[in-house]
Order: sequence, then structure tokens, then C-alpha cells
Amino acid sequence: MKLDRTSQGAAAFVAALDPRRLYRVQYPGVVVAQGGPDSFDFRPDDLRIPGVSGVPVRLPTPGVTITVDPAQRPRALLAFAGGDPSKPELHLWERAGLQQLDVSASVAVSIDAPVVNFGDATAAVGRVGDAVSSATSMATWISAVTVFVNGLAPGTLVPPSGFGTISAGSGKVNA
Repeated sequence: MKLDRTSQGAAAFVAALDPRRLYRVQYPGVVVAQGGPDSFDFRPDDLRIPGVSGVPVRLPTPGVTITVDPAQRPRALLAFAGGDPSKPELHLWERAGLQQLDVSASVAVSIDAPVVNFGDATAAVGRVGDAVSSATSMATWISAVTVFVNGLAPGTLVPPSGFGTISAGSGKVNA
């Protein structure tokens, strides 16, 4: 856009009033490396903003960590807390690249969905829910889930093959 001389002066004046203006917006870009659960190297699409290293990700839920595959070029948004260029953070993932999602909670975690799948349809029961099955058998765990299912909206919870279905509100495992 071409500005006349007066507009150019006004634009320069406004820019001088806010030297951090470039750091008050979010920039899309690519994760190029991950150094840990909260340390990402990021390259913004906008060439005015340099690449950054060791950037934490800000997820909306505490206790959630992610691992991504940089080879899949996962995309996210880069922001700067308070417009401070020394406080970069990643937000809102745009593209696939998620390798692992971990949820750690010391409080109840509820799932309200018409269908919940554990693993993929071809997974062997021994591979599904290994952390759960190490504490108790999968069948015992599924029985405990029926208590939880009673609070769900009408629908069907689909456990791994071989365990049948658990209908919301029934409190029974249908084999």
C-alpha cells in the first residue's frame, strides 16, 4: 500500500509509540525440533520474526504434555506474553504431528462422549491400557468404568474388542 507523505508521517509516529507492536500478535509457523515436553524450536512464516529455541507450549489444560514429530512439520502459533520478545510461547496447533499426549491429573477426569474407543480396532487386549492393566485387570477396570458411564449422556462406550459394550445408564457390561 502506498501512503501519501502525511500518512507516512502518521504511520511512523504510531510505530514509534509502540516499539513492541510486532510482538503483540500471533505468528503461524513450523516446529523444527523438540528438546523436551515444554521446549520447542520454532520457525515463524513471517520473516520479520526470527526463529526461536526452547519455547514452551501453553495448553489450555494443566497436566497435559505433548510430544511431536518435527519431521511431519507440525504447525502452531507463536505469541509473546505481554508483547515481550523475551517471552515466546506456542499456542493452538494447526496440523498433525502429534506423537504422544500425556494427561497427568490428581483430580477426577471425566469423559462425556457418545462413543469412547480404547486403542484401535485391531489392537490386542494385552496392548490396550497397559498402565491400567498393570494396576488391575482390564475386566475389573471396565466394571469400574460402568459406574462412571452412568453419569454420561445416552450413548455407548466401546471398550477394546472382546469386552462387548457398556451402555450408558445400565451399569452392566454387555458381552
